[in-house]
Amino acid sequence: MKVGFFRPAFFFLLRQTLDVPMHNAKSIITNKNIPVCRNCVFYKPDIYGDDFSSRYSKCGKFGEKNILTGKITYKYVDICRENETLCGKEGKYFEKEEQINWKLMKYIVIKNVPYGILVLPFFFILLVSNLYPGDNPGEIK
Repeated sequence: MKVGFFRPAFFFLLRQTLDVPMHNAKSIITNKNIPVCRNCVFYKPDIYGDDFSSRYSKCGKFGEKNILTGKITYKYVDICRENETLCGKEGKYFEKEEQINWKLMKYIVIKNVPYGILVLPFFFILLVSNLYPGDNPGEIK
């Protein structure tokens, strides 16, 4: 069986083409060396969002405490990064999260556990406690 000239020449040219870069242009990426909020210890991911890096995630560094209820309302991460008096574009208060993989795993587990698995045991306890109330000393008869 004869091998024609075209086949080896084609593979030689293909190999040469793959070895040489297609362009000499360098990419220009802005904000490349600025820290990312999701890698910060203060980052609180939005559990209702579709992504760990949702814009509805909050920053645990900046918030306001309600003086009546004691509940703390945290600011959104995008607001904190846009405001230079808070963290700003450069991420002034960024602290690297050493356990980012653990934090991401907790988020994935909470996000993917069906809601019923979390609520069903409590519903069952309430149901059983109402069916068999027992003697409650504080109950009015």
